[in-house]
Amino acid sequence: MIRVVYFSLLFVVGLMGCARDNAPVTNIFIVRHADRPESVDQLNEAGEARAQELARVLKNIDIDVLYSTNYERTKATVAPVKDAQNLELNLYDPKNLYGLVEEIKRSYLGKNILISGHSNTVLQTIAILGSQADETNIPGHVFDGLYVVQLQGRDLINKFQLEYGADN
Repeated sequence: MIRVVYFSLLFVVGLMGCARDNAPVTNIFIVRHADRPESVDQLNEAGEARAQELARVLKNIDIDVLYSTNYERTKATVAPVKDAQNLELNLYDPKNLYGLVEEIKRSYLGKNILISGHSNTVLQTIAILGSQADETNIPGHVFDGLYVVQLQGRDLINKFQLEYGADN
């Protein structure tokens, strides 16, 4: 069953107008790479379908900056978004999440950013952005989370978790 998050996502991004002051609002969309065969650095059929669904869900949101780790599965997850929106892919080191967050806060305030990561980096990135997480890793069988973090200036103002694609 395909879950539709489009209207929810538009609502979330629409909250930008509810900012507390004139500081720019940055929308950061974070996903774990899509479905893959166990221990293989590529997407399986379900992962390819999920990657296409991500592009569909984000089609009316102008992504300004696209980040991925240098793994085939993370790059393939955001490739449909990259192609549909004619974006360059920026690689980041999953061992330097503080550096990634600092680069975003320094260089991309007020932008829409998409980050493709891993089960052990997504929630850590969100925590570094300012939101405490109950867990540090996403379970190995879960690939459908679309996390939206909003910053005003350099400060966290909202965090949402949506789901996209087929059920896990």
